[in-house]
Order: sequence, then structure tokens, then C-alpha cells
Amino acid sequence: MAVLITGSTEGLGYAFARLYATKGKTVLIHGKDPAKLAHAAASLRREYPFADIQPLQQDLAEKDGGAKLADVSGNWDIEVLINNAGIGYTGEAVEIDPKKEADMAQVNIVSMLQLTRILLPKMHAGGIVLNIASTGAFQPGPLIAEYYASKTFVVSYTRALAREWQGRGVIIACLCPGPLRTAFYDKSGLSVPHMAMDPEEAASYALSHLKNGAVIIPDPLSKVLRYVPSRIKEAYVYRAKKKMLRGKKY
Repeated sequence: MAVLITGSTEGLGYAFARLYATKGKTVLIHGKDPAKLAHAAASLRREYPFADIQPLQQDLAEKDGGAKLADVSGNWDIEVLINNAGIGYTGEAVEIDPKKEADMAQVNIVSMLQLTRILLPKMHAGGIVLNIASTGAFQPGPLIAEYYASKTFVVSYTRALAREWQGRGVIIACLCPGPLRTAFYDKSGLSVPHMAMDPEEAASYALSHLKNGAVIIPDPLSKVLRYVPSRIKEAYVYRAKKKMLRGKKY
């Protein structure tokens, strides 16, 4: 029995890998960069010599990238799938590079669908599918439009899937964290918000609340903000992103 975590060479994905490694699990860590993947695998093996750490390299932005990763993981009986890999770009929607935009849709939506569609039917009772979204899923995101929209898709899809599989013994849930202290912001062209949560804290919260419902929100403030009118949050997001983007290229 194994755990497959996409995008697990750093940040939230790596935090999940560490949590499962502490349990002595077979952990399939995934990344697209061979060097980062090798470094993450070596670090986990050094810290958790009793766990079985297996690195799997695949670019999920490729066409059928999710299906290819599912095929590579076919040597193991997957009991936990964490669809963590994600890309986000900030800026006006019509100004973002079309290739980056297409890659974002492929990674955030299509590859997640492919992996879930292939691996979920093979799971036994006690299996887990955890899709990583964002509190950005709960309102439009001006200047980060496609990323927020992609996470809205993830939430909607996960909730529907959880209802379809109700009573079959497999937990299907969606984690919607607020800002996390990860490299995501650097890659997106933004600075890390001061109220960001540590990824280890968010991952631990998620695993301890899997049975509490399809949507898991780890920080108290985001739980409250979920119910603030969308138009108010939309205006705030626009002002915040515009301020953070000032002077930056995207």
C-alpha cells in the first residue's frame, strides 16, 4: 500500500510526504525537476530511514501527464492520492503568456482529473483522495483569475465526487488553505503574506480532519471569510494583488 503525492518536492506536498514517512509508509513523491526530486527523496530517506521513499518524475503540464504518472505508479497499490501539484500566475488575464495559461489548466485541472479517474476505482475501503484547492476557490480572483477559477473547479468536482462515492469506504476531500509560507508566491511573482500558515500545520490539520466533510479549511480566519459576500472579497483581492504586483513583471 502506498501514498502518491503530486508536487511533493517542496512546500505543502513535501509536508504531506514527511507526515506519511513518519508512519513508515511507502511514499511516492512526485516532481517534474529531476534534481529537486532527487534532493527531496534523499532528504526524506535520511530523515526517515524506516520509510520507503520512491521518487517519480513527470511533467504534469504535458498532455496526458496525469495519465502517464498514474501508469508509472502502477507498480504500487495506491491507498492515498494527494493531488497537490498546482501552478498560479498573477497579472491581467489577457496579458499572461498563453503557454503558461495552458500549463496552469493542464496541471490544476486536467492532470488532477486524470489521476483521480484512473486511481480512485482501484482503491479499497479506507482509501483517500485529497485534492488541494485554495480559499481562493470561494470568489473570483481579479489579477489571478485562472488560478482562482481552477480551484473553484477543484472544490466543485471534489464535492460532487464525494457524494457519488458516499458509503463506499473511500474518503474524498478537498483542502482549501489560505496563504501558506511556500515558494508558490515567488513563482507567481508575489511576496508571501504576513499571515501565511506553515505548510506543516496545514497538512497536519488536513489529515486529522478528513472525516469531517468534503471541504477542509485549516485556518480560522478563512473559515469566517468563506461566508463574506463574494463581491467584497473580489474587491479586496483586486486591491491586494494590484498592490503586490506593482513594479513586478508577469
